[in-house]
Amino acid sequence: MRQFQKFKNKIITKTLFNLYLYYSIEYSCSKSSNEYDNTAETDSIDSESFFSDDDPYEMQALKCIISDDYVQGISVFDKALKIDSKNVFALEWRGKLHHMLNNYDQALADLDKALEINPNNSSALLFRSAVHYDLENYKQALVDLNEALEIDPENVSALEYRGAVHYMLDNNSQALIDLNKALEINPSSAFALKYRGVVHYLLNNYKQAQEDLDMALKIDPEDTSAIACRGAANLSYCNMYQDLYSYNQVLKIDPENVPALICRGNVYQMLGNNDRALLDINKALEIDQDNVSALGIRSIVYRNLEKYEQALTDLNKTLEVDPENASSLENRGRVYQKLSNYNDALADLNKSIEIEPECQFALAFRGDLHRTLGNYKESLTDLEKCLKIDPDNSFALAVRGDVNRELGNYEMALSDLNKSLKIDPEGGLALQARGIVHIHLKEYELALADLNTVLKIYQKDDAPIFAIRGEVYKLLNDYDQAKADLDRALKIDPDNIFALITRSQVYELLNNNNQAKADLNKILEINPDHVSALLDRAFINGKLQDYERVLVDTNRILKINKQNKLALLIRGDAHRRLGNYDLARSDFSDALNIDPRDNKLDDFILAHRGIVFSILKDYENALIDLNRAMKINPKIALWHNKNNELYQLLRETLITLIRTDPQEPSALTLRGFLYVMLGYYENALIEIKKALKGNPHYSYALEIQDELCELRKTQGVNATRFKVFEPIYAAFKASADSHRSLSVSTTSFKPCLSECVKKENRFEYCKPCLDRLNKVTLEAALKFAGKKGLCSQCERIITNPNWCSLCDYDRLKNDFSNWTSGNQEIDEFIRELQEHVEDYQGDVIEWIPYARFENVENIGKGGFSQVSKADWLDGKITKWNNNIGQWERLGKMCVALKIIKNSKDEIKEFLNEAKGYLECRNTIVERNVIRIYGFSQDPSTNNYIIVMQYIEGGNLRNFLSKKKDFDMKEKLSILSNIAHGLVTMHCFTSLVHGDFHPGNIFVDKDNNIFIADLGLCRCASNDFDFKPKHAYVVEYTAPEVLHGGINTMESDIYSFGMIMFEIVTGVMPFANYKYSHDELRKSICQGARPKIPVNIPIAFTILMEKCWDNDPRKRPHAGMIDYWFKDTQKAIELYSMSLMERAEHENKNKSETFNLNGFEKISDYIAENFLFCNVNPVKGNPSPSPST
Repeated sequence: MRQFQKFKNKIITKTLFNLYLYYSIEYSCSKSSNEYDNTAETDSIDSESFFSDDDPYEMQALKCIISDDYVQGISVFDKALKIDSKNVFALEWRGKLHHMLNNYDQALADLDKALEINPNNSSALLFRSAVHYDLENYKQALVDLNEALEIDPENVSALEYRGAVHYMLDNNSQALIDLNKALEINPSSAFALKYRGVVHYLLNNYKQAQEDLDMALKIDPEDTSAIACRGAANLSYCNMYQDLYSYNQVLKIDPENVPALICRGNVYQMLGNNDRALLDINKALEIDQDNVSALGIRSIVYRNLEKYEQALTDLNKTLEVDPENASSLENRGRVYQKLSNYNDALADLNKSIEIEPECQFALAFRGDLHRTLGNYKESLTDLEKCLKIDPDNSFALAVRGDVNRELGNYEMALSDLNKSLKIDPEGGLALQARGIVHIHLKEYELALADLNTVLKIYQKDDAPIFAIRGEVYKLLNDYDQAKADLDRALKIDPDNIFALITRSQVYELLNNNNQAKADLNKILEINPDHVSALLDRAFINGKLQDYERVLVDTNRILKINKQNKLALLIRGDAHRRLGNYDLARSDFSDALNIDPRDNKLDDFILAHRGIVFSILKDYENALIDLNRAMKINPKIALWHNKNNELYQLLRETLITLIRTDPQEPSALTLRGFLYVMLGYYENALIEIKKALKGNPHYSYALEIQDELCELRKTQGVNATRFKVFEPIYAAFKASADSHRSLSVSTTSFKPCLSECVKKENRFEYCKPCLDRLNKVTLEAALKFAGKKGLCSQCERIITNPNWCSLCDYDRLKNDFSNWTSGNQEIDEFIRELQEHVEDYQGDVIEWIPYARFENVENIGKGGFSQVSKADWLDGKITKWNNNIGQWERLGKMCVALKIIKNSKDEIKEFLNEAKGYLECRNTIVERNVIRIYGFSQDPSTNNYIIVMQYIEGGNLRNFLSKKKDFDMKEKLSILSNIAHGLVTMHCFTSLVHGDFHPGNIFVDKDNNIFIADLGLCRCASNDFDFKPKHAYVVEYTAPEVLHGGINTMESDIYSFGMIMFEIVTGVMPFANYKYSHDELRKSICQGARPKIPVNIPIAFTILMEKCWDNDPRKRPHAGMIDYWFKDTQKAIELYSMSLMERAEHENKNKSETFNLNGFEKISDYIAENFLFCNVNPVKGNPSPSPST
C-alpha cells in the first residue's frame, strides 16, 4: 500500500486527498480481484469448452467463487491439483483465492508454479502483479505487467493496472500514458477514468481531474472511492463544503467507510469544526483501531484543541507502527514545541526532513522552532529553502517576517508580513508580528488595528496580545485603556513579565509610584536578575528620593553587567544626591569609558559630571564636560521641556554659583555657559565679559563670546534680552492624499537637525520627521476623541457614546427609501455623509422637508445667497433609542437657512459650499466652524438650502460696531479664537477660505467665534485656478489675489492681518480712503497698508505687518499665529498676578515657561519673547494714496 509521506508535499491539503487514495487502493484491490477474475476468464479461457461435464471440480470451484466462499473454492482446487499437479488453471485460481484471503505466500507459490509451467500466461502474470502490489513490491508488480503487455499489448486490464503501479511509484507521466491507452481501447472503464482523474489532480490538471471523476461516477454512481476522490479534487478550488457533500454521499451508501470517515473528519478539522472532526475520526478508529492516518489526523485535532498530551499519545502510536512516517514526526515535533520540549521537537523535525528533505511544511516549522530558540541564522536558512519550494507559503513568510523583526530589519519584515497576510488575511502570527513592527516604527494606530484583528478573529483570552495592545495604548497616552488590557493579560497569566513591566510604566506615568513598584517587585520575585525591572525600580526610588534603595538596585545590575551605562548614570546621580561626590564622579567616568564608539547617553553623563565638578569647584573640568555635552546635543537642557530634570539641575547649579559668587574667570565662564545652556544669552554675555576682564586671554570665554556676538547679530539688538529663534512646530495629520498640519506646543515635537531645513519662520520637514509628527497628531486626536465605550448592540468599540458607525448607519440606510431631494446627486451626497456620521461630530446630515420649518424670517442677503432664520420643528437627531425603536431628536430649535441662488441649476457649486463646511467639521478638534444639519429646498424657487447652526450674536462687523469698550484682553481672546478657526481650516483640513473678512466671521453671545461662508473653500493641494465668481472685499484681499493670482493659505493670513487691525484699532482697514475701489486695489498692489496707531503694542504691530507682508512666503502660518496668541494670553495672565501670587504659581506649576523678570509693561514682555524677532517694524505707516 502506498505510503502517505511519499506524495504529501505535492498537494494543497497535505493529507486529505492522499488519505483517501491510500485507502481507496485497498478498496480497489478487492474490487479489482473480481475484475481480474472476469478479465482473466475472458482473455485466456473459452467458457464454452471449460464448462463441460468432464470437469466437475472446476465447475464446483466456480460456484464457490461466485458465492464468495473462497475457502471452499480452495479445497475444490486442492482436489483438482491432487489429480493433476500441473493444472495451470487450478494453480492460477487457487493462488488468486489465497490472495483474496490475504495468504500472500501461498498465493505467490501457486502463481510462480503456474508461470513455471506456462511463462506466457498473461492471466497469471496479472494475478501475481496484484499480489506484489498489495505487498508494496511495486517494481516487481511492474515487471509482471510489462511481461503481460509484451504478450498482449492491447490488454486493457494490464494497461490499467500498470498505470496504477506507475502512479504508486510517482511516475505520473507514465501512468497517464497507460491510462490514456486503456481508455482509447475501452472508453467506459470506470477504473481507468478514476485513476486518470487522480493522476491529473497530482499534475495540477484540476479541470481534467474533475471531468474524469465525473465520468467515472456516471458509469458507476455507487463507486464510493470515485465520489471521495472527486471530493478531494474539489480542494484545489478551496471548495471544502463540496467535499463534505461528496463524503456524505459515500457515507450514505456505506456508513462505515473508513477512508470517507477519515477524509470527512479532516475536512471538518480544516474548517475549524474540531468536535465534528473528532466524531468521524473516533468512529473510524472504532472500526480500525490501528489506522495510522486516523491517528495522525486526530493528533492534529487534539493539537488544535490544545490537548497536547492526547495528541502525543496518538502520534507515538503511529510512529510505533511506522517509525519513518515523516508526517507524524513533523506533527509530533510541533506538539513538542507547544509543550516547550524544544530538544525533542528539534530531533523529530530533523528526522522528518532527513526522510523528506524537500518538505516545505517541515522546513517552515523547523524555521519557526529555531526562531523560538533565538537561532535566527538557522531559522532563515530553513525558511529560505521552504520559500524556494513554495514562494507563497504564508506561514513561512510570517515566520521570516518575525525573524527580521527580531533582527531589526523592519522594512524586510513588513514586506514578508504584508505578503503573508495577502495570502492569508487571518494569519495570527503575521498580524501579531506586523503589529509589533508598527510599534517599532511608531505607527501606533496601525499596530492597534492589527492587534484588534487578532483578538477579533481568534476570540480568546491571549495574554501576550493583550499585553502588547496595552503597550500600544500606553504609547498613545491612553492610560486607562492600557491598564485595562494589561490587567486582563495579568488575569490570564499573572506571571507575564512583559505585562507587569508595561503596567508598572503606566502606573509611573500616572504618578502611582507605589503600584509601579509593586509590579516591579513581582517581576523581581520571578526573576531577581531582571535588569529592566531593576532599572525601573531604581528610577522610581530616585523619584521618591529613596537613594539608598537606588544604590541597592544599581549595584545588583552592575554585578550582572558592569558595562551597563544607564545603571552607572543612575547610581552616580544617587551618589551625588547623597553627597558622595567622588563616587558620583567615578561612576560617571566609568560610564564614559564604556565603548567610546557608542555615545548614547554621553551628553547626559557629561552634563551630570560637569555639575559634580562645579560642586567640587573644579570649574575648568566642569566647563570642559558641559561644553562636550553641548557639542553632542546643542539643546541638551531644552530638548524636552523646561520642566525636565536636567534643566532644573542646571538651573540649581547656576543659582548655587550665583549665591557663592566666585569671581575667578573659570567660575564666571561656567556661569555664562550655564546661562547659554538655559537659553539666557544676554545674561551669558555679561558673565563672559566679566571673565574676560579678569583674564583677557581665557580661551573658553573668548570662544563663547564670539558665538554669542554672532548670535546676537543674527537675532537683532532691539530687545533688552535675546533668545535662540525657536520656530513653532506643526504636526501633520495623514490623510488619503496629503499631510495636514496641526499646531502643537514646541515641547511636543522637535525635528532632526540634519535633514530638516529652516526657511524663514518655518521648517521644511524630512519624511522621518513628518512620520513622527503624525504620532503627535494621533496623540492629540485621542485626547479629543471622547470617552471610549462599547456599543450595546454590536459590542464594537465606539468613540462617541451616542453613535455606533456600524449599527446607526444600518438604521439610516434602512431609511434611504423614505426620503429624496428629487436630485440623485444630492441624495448620494447625503447618503455618503450619513455613512460617515462619526466624522461630523455625531451630526446626522439629513434631507429636511421645507414644511418642517416655521417662522421663516429673512435676515440677510448677498450676491449669491439669502439667509433666513427659522424654527426647525423636529430638531437634529441626537441618538437611537433602543427602547422605542426610533431616533431621539433635540426638538424645536432655531436654525439658519442659507438659500443658494440658482442652485437648482448649479448643483456642483451648491455641493462645493456644503463640502467646505463639512471638511472643517470632519476634524476632532474643531470648535470654530458653523455646523450643518442638513439640506432642504425652497418650494417657491426650487433653489436648494443649507440648514445651518444659527449664531445669535451676528457677524463680527456688527459685534465690533456695537461693542466699543472691550479691553485688550477681550480682543486677544477674540483674535485667538479666530486664529484657532483658521488653524482648523489650514492645518487639519488643508482648506483655503478664499473670502476671509469680518462679514464671514460670527460671534455668539459668549464671544465664541464661528467661521462661515465656506463656499469658496478648496484644498490647498489643488493646483487649479481658484477664482471666485463674485467681487472681492478689496480691503481684506491680498495683493497677489487682486493682481490676478489664486487664493492660498498665505492670502487667508493677509486677510487675518486686516481683521486683526480692525479688532485692535476699532477701525476698518482703509476706512479713511477717499478714492474708488479700483484705485485702492492698485494702491494695495503697490504696497499700501493701513496706518497703525503708535499706541498699539509693538508686538501687535510686528504680527500685523508680518501677516500683510507683500511677499506671501514671509507671512507666518496659522499654527504660528495661534500659538503666539495662546502664549501671549498666558503671559498676560501671569503678569496680572501680584509678586506673591506669581511666586506661588511658579512653585505649583513648574512647567510654566513664563518669567517676567520685573518688566513694567506687558508690551515689552510680549516684544521680547515674540518669536518673529527678526522683523524691523515701520511705525506710522501713512495712509495710502493713488500715488503710493
